[in-house]
Amino acid sequence: RIAADGAGTGVRIADRTRICDGATLGDGCVLEDGSQILGAISARAVRLAAGGDYTCPDPDLRGAVLKGRGTAHGLTLAVGEVVNGNGPFERSPVERQRAYHPQAPHAADMAL
Repeated sequence: RIAADGAGTGVRIADRTRICDGATLGDGCVLEDGSQILGAISARAVRLAAGGDYTCPDPDLRGAVLKGRGTAHGLTLAVGEVVNGNGPFERSPVERQRAYHPQAPHAADMAL
């Protein structure tokens, strides 16, 4: 669900994003290419950096991800970062997506 109230900040959703399982996006959300919001998350003023989509073999190069359930307000995540929250996301650590995909290849290894 997208719930922008027209206060001038709006919501921006770029290509190859995934929004699943009851997420609600409010004003100020910017979801760049390949980013994801997975779960019953109420997001407002969240900025998720661009990267590869969820099929990108190297998780360090994927767009930023919020997953879990709860509220996420005012967060900014960089490429390859994820917050897996349950409650206020501001209390959950920012992790590298590789922590959830430790056997995934690294881009440098794939170039060989």
